[in-house]
Parts: sequence; C-alpha cells; structure tokens
Amino acid sequence: MTATEVLLPAPSDAWSMLAAWSAVVAAVFEQEDLRPEGPGVAHFADGGGSEFDLALLSGGRASIVGFDREAGDTDLRGRDDLVAAGAPRWWFAALPEGATAPNFAYGFDGTSWSAVGHNPDLITKAHFTPGPATDPETAAGVLADVLSQAYEDNLDGDYPADAEAVEALLAAGEHIDEGTLRRALGGDYGDIALGVATAARFRR
Repeated sequence: MTATEVLLPAPSDAWSMLAAWSAVVAAVFEQEDLRPEGPGVAHFADGGGSEFDLALLSGGRASIVGFDREAGDTDLRGRDDLVAAGAPRWWFAALPEGATAPNFAYGFDGTSWSAVGHNPDLITKAHFTPGPATDPETAAGVLADVLSQAYEDNLDGDYPADAEAVEALLAAGEHIDEGTLRRALGGDYGDIALGVATAARFRR
C-alpha cells in the first residue's frame, strides 16, 4: 500500500472549517468537544469512539490523524502500521500521547494532500469535503443537514436558511460573528454567544 493523493481544502481553510463546526456544536448542543488542544492543533471526538487531530505544522505542512470506528481501515491500527503502509513519520509529529491508535492519516506537504487508510466515509468527510451546501456529500452539505435538523428540533416550520448562509458560516471560520451564526441557524435559538466565543478560540 502507498499513500494516495486526496482532495481536501488548504490547511488554513480546513482549520477555519473546524472553527465553524465548533461554533455550531457549541451553540446548538452546548458542547465544546471540538477545540484547539494547543497552538495549531485541533481535536475532535464524536462521543462514539471516533476522533481526529488536525495539526498545522512548520514549513506550510499539515496533518490529519485519527481513528474511525466504523469507516476506518481495520487492517491498519497504529502509527507503525500506517508508516509501513506509506505514511511519512512527520505526519504523526503532533499525535498526542495516549491517543487512540489511528487507522487513517493525511499529510499536506505544502502543495497537496496524501492519505493512508483513506475512505470517503471517514469521520473527516463531514468536516473537510469541499463543495457547495447543496451537495449532501460535502462538508457544507452535511452541516446544512445538521442545521436543518437542529432548527426543526428547536423551532416550528421548515429550516429557512439558504445554502449561501451555510457556506458563509464555513468561510467565516474563527472570525464568525453573531449575525453570521444566527443566519445559518435560521433563527434565534441556542447559545449564539457561546458559539461565537468557541470559534474565536481557533484564532491564531
């Protein structure tokens, strides 16, 4: 097995997309599970055993390393397996001590992303797959579905926000303001101030 090239956003854009997701998770569910763990390192755990870390590394490089309990490669488990399968060791430079043994890893070498253990249905799909909010297979499309369900759970009627509001939220990232978040939510519910403050933690 060798590393294969994959299409993901530039590392700085991926970081901003995580910030936008953190705002929604905090505002709607009052959870702060998606957060920076340190300078240039963000951690996400879905509460069901899947997790990943996005790390912005020196020299314009970046990595995404994690474990997916459902879609991950069951033949790969741990840094050594991934390295043997073609992942450079620098991809694991920011892997925290005590992390669940990863079964997928991505690396950005300054020009493009490559992956070992890639599967289009990995936990990373919801956070990093590029494309418009009208496409349910993209990060924006998944976020639009989450926001639509949240609206229906909290308010009466159909979700009123359009694709542009969701895409604007992802684009704003760590610089989200209350108006941008409120428009994407589709109404005045949840803890919008907490959402904005949580996204702001991603500012570098």
